[in-house]
Amino acid sequence: MKKNTKMISLAAAALLAVAPVVASPTVANAASITVGVTNGESAPATTNNQDIKLSLSVNNINAIENNSAASSLSVSLTSNYGNLKQNGKVYVYNAKDVKNGVVAKNAKAVSKLTAGHSYVVVANDVTISGLTANGEYTINGKKATADTYGNITKGFDVVSSEFTTPDKSLTGTPYFAENNREVTSGSITLGKDENNVDSLVNAIAKKYSVKIAGTAKANWSDLKNDVENGLKSAGISYSGAKGDFSAPANSFTLTVNASASNTKTASMPITVTAYNAPADYSDNPVITYNGTKYDHTQKIDLADNASFNYVNLNGTVDTNAIQSAFSATTTAADTTLISTKIDTSKVNTTVAGKYPVTVTATNANGKTITLTFDLTVGQKGATYKTIKATENTIPVYEINGNTVTQTTDTVANNANIATFGTTTVKGTSYTHVNSESSNHFIETKYVDGSATQETEKGESYTVMHDSQAYDKDGKKIDGVIYKSYKQVSIVPREVTVNGKTYYKIANKDQYVRVTNITGQKRTLKHNAYIYATSKRRANRKVLKKGTKVTTYGGSYKFKNGKRYFRIEGATASKKMYVRTSNF
Repeated sequence: MKKNTKMISLAAAALLAVAPVVASPTVANAASITVGVTNGESAPATTNNQDIKLSLSVNNINAIENNSAASSLSVSLTSNYGNLKQNGKVYVYNAKDVKNGVVAKNAKAVSKLTAGHSYVVVANDVTISGLTANGEYTINGKKATADTYGNITKGFDVVSSEFTTPDKSLTGTPYFAENNREVTSGSITLGKDENNVDSLVNAIAKKYSVKIAGTAKANWSDLKNDVENGLKSAGISYSGAKGDFSAPANSFTLTVNASASNTKTASMPITVTAYNAPADYSDNPVITYNGTKYDHTQKIDLADNASFNYVNLNGTVDTNAIQSAFSATTTAADTTLISTKIDTSKVNTTVAGKYPVTVTATNANGKTITLTFDLTVGQKGATYKTIKATENTIPVYEINGNTVTQTTDTVANNANIATFGTTTVKGTSYTHVNSESSNHFIETKYVDGSATQETEKGESYTVMHDSQAYDKDGKKIDGVIYKSYKQVSIVPREVTVNGKTYYKIANKDQYVRVTNITGQKRTLKHNAYIYATSKRRANRKVLKKGTKVTTYGGSYKFKNGKRYFRIEGATASKKMYVRTSNF
């Protein structure tokens, strides 16, 4: 469940640790502080012991002036689970009056804050609802059991960690240190069971410290908040009491912050490498080649003496030799032989080059592994270049004098082919393929990268209906949507894919539906009004029966339950819709 925030401070939050308060403090002429409460997520359904973390934080420490009222503090109370209610008062005490989370007997709450002094905040009688019925919990180290309604009605007192009000007359600027040596960047590698917010916070605090050379005091500003913000920026979600997250595809960087009691600050980037559990291949089949066993998918190199390694131009791939060179067993432990499947479909024996061949084995457990190796067509020692094209295949030519003739042969995009120099005919460069003596060529632009750098001449059109982007095969491209009334550069030539018409986005492998850009003509079967909303007409005009009107994209369902098409003439500031039933 998304957290329900009743109050969010815009100031930089200072994270404060919590502990139960067991003494009864003395209050003298001190005003209670207003607290913003942030509820937690829904508690797990289990009644087994769950850890609830109540925390109290002060959000505006650096804004506090000397002799400010204690009630001017902006304080937040949060929990990872359940709904909080702060029933008692919230007071500020001198830090020396609170030891190990316990307020000293006869300690007096303060009403004024003195610059450079250290304090704690105490919230009395905090209760929690919205938990699991009869669930057992540990709340800041203390055991508690919810009632049959999922409530903990015995109030908890919560105390913040120590904070110091700013005194700008104090000296020094905070900095970060590792083993008492100043550092400007850091790195953390998490171990097993440490992919969570709490462990990452602890690892940073253990490896690095905040120091200051001067009379001011310095501490982490809000280390947990920095870690959470770093995860969010890296697109990593976390959940649960500890803030568990899955290992991302790559390391990520977060920024930690420090602040001093004179309002000076410092920040430092830390690169985090999450724990990746070693892959378990024990259930995979095992393929053996040239004495080496392979238990997972990978690319391999052929032995120098492999009989099938080289294929003559226009020759035949020796699949029997490949089959004989590879064997497979069910698993490493189960040496029962299983069959392998050889795929040579990507080998083009009409053009010299290196082509991928795959050997695949699947066992009774449904586990599959595939080995890939390059098979060479043509002579040894050639220079190999990779085809880079916007098409799936490119043509092969023959050149006779200055006459260039296209053959029936083609080369696949991304193929690794043998090349033997270039020649130019009528201003176009061609690259020699197959051998120095062959009469086969391809255009040089496909091997020097220039083909994919050519720019398409697009024309600017207005998107008239939110338009999902598709690839050349008509499949949706996740996260790419062109919004209504924005300008887009398209190649104004319709392309049909799977029976639907598209425009290509200029210089991108993206396509959008024609009807969302230039629309579709529809004929009215009734006189029709033009609407701006379900209740308000756009103008006094009446469109007559038989009129052809351009509509854009799919229909919209309005609040009145009826469906409408956006029509020609609509702009971001001028809404124009006609009922679909009129067409």
